[in-house]
Amino acid sequence: MWKPPFDAPGLLAGLLFTPYAPVTVPVGHATNPFLMPDHGAPPPAVLRNNSVVGMRLVMPLFIVVFGWITYGLARQEINNPSGPLVDGGCVLINGAIWLFIIVATAKAYIQPRLKVTVSADGVLTREIWLWRPKRERRYAKADAFVPHLEESIDDERASTFKCTLWLPNRVLTIAEGNRTTVEETRTRLLAALAA
Repeated sequence: MWKPPFDAPGLLAGLLFTPYAPVTVPVGHATNPFLMPDHGAPPPAVLRNNSVVGMRLVMPLFIVVFGWITYGLARQEINNPSGPLVDGGCVLINGAIWLFIIVATAKAYIQPRLKVTVSADGVLTREIWLWRPKRERRYAKADAFVPHLEESIDDERASTFKCTLWLPNRVLTIAEGNRTTVEETRTRLLAALAA
């Protein structure tokens, strides 16, 4: 069999200089763009609980609005010493509302955002705080358990539902809100854990 006097790289050079030679095509996604990707493994399910982000945006707005109201009440008391603040009831109510706003703001900024990724490898939880580095933990799918929805009813008879994920030594709240949204999230989570 005739061989070229030089090493001809590439498929075209092999066809031109080697008559009737078997053609070898490199295998792999990087070298052969015609290969189809493997569709056997389902894509990972990513679930997020970003309700804390909404609280972080709303609480400064409450502080600004209630600060403006407090400033108006204090200014009215300075200009009219015999006004509604004389009895002290308004001061106590104002102080109680400020205490509630400060506690709710602190809670919103202390709680982490939560991201849960369920893939064929297992469950990856990622907690992201504003004030410290994020924390990632991996668990096996067999260690994860999703109980039924938890319902809580407030004083006005409004229902709030919660979907939780039980892991070894931890319970994470995946979704919280109305029944339809929380059930959809729970169904996605159960399907991802079963895959």
